[in-house]
Amino acid sequence: MEKIRLTPLARQDLRDIWTFGAETWGDAQAERYFDAIYATLELIADFPDIARLRQEFSPPIRLHPHQSHVIAYDAAEGGIDVIRILHMKADVLALLEP
Repeated sequence: MEKIRLTPLARQDLRDIWTFGAETWGDAQAERYFDAIYATLELIADFPDIARLRQEFSPPIRLHPHQSHVIAYDAAEGGIDVIRILHMKADVLALLEP
C-alpha cells in the first residue's frame, strides 16, 4: 500500500503548481519546488499527527503548511490521503467544503 495517496484534485493541484512555477521561474525551479513538496508529503506520511485535526471541516482534516501552499490531508492506515494542495492565499475553507 502506498503511504502517500493523492486524490484527483490533489494531483491536478500538483500539475498546476508545477506549470505555474515553470512558466514563472523556469523548469529547474519548478522541479525544486515539486521535490520540496514531495519531501513534505513524505514527512507528513511518516508523522501524520504533525498537524492538528481541524474540526471546522466536515469531515475533520489536517492542514500542514509548505512554503506558499497548504497541504490538506487525512491520516489513514499506512499513510495519508492528500485531499488538496492549495495556495495559502486561496479561500481554503471554501475550496475544501463539499
